[in-house]
Amino acid sequence: MSGKIGQLKDLLGKITQNPDVRGSLIISKTGLVISTNLKDKIQQETFAAMVATMLGASTAALQEFGKGEPDYILSCVTDGTMIAMDAGPKAILVTMMGSVQGVDKVLELMRSVRIDIKDLVR
Repeated sequence: MSGKIGQLKDLLGKITQNPDVRGSLIISKTGLVISTNLKDKIQQETFAAMVATMLGASTAALQEFGKGEPDYILSCVTDGTMIAMDAGPKAILVTMMGSVQGVDKVLELMRSVRIDIKDLVR
C-alpha cells in the first residue's frame, strides 16, 4: 500500500508545482483523507468531510434536473478558488488556489492526474 500512497503523493506534487496552488488532496467519496500535499495548515478531516458532502449534494441537485454527475465543483472567492473534481468511483481530487486566475491550467492538470488516481484508488 505504501507504494500507492507514494504514487498518489507524487501526483499531488505535480499539481502543487503550480505557484498559484496552495495545496491538493485526494479524499474518499465518504469524506476520508487519502493523501495530501498542502502548503497551508487546515483541519484535513473536517475539510474532507465537507467537500465530500458538497460533491454529493451537487450530484443530487443535478440529478433533480435530469443531468449527470458533476465533473467538478468550482468555488471562487476574491482571494482564492477551490476545485473539487470527481476522480473515479471512490475518490475526489481537491485543489486550493490562491487566486481566481489560472483556473483553466489547473483544471487541465487535474484532469490529466485524475486518470492515474482512478487506477490507484479502486
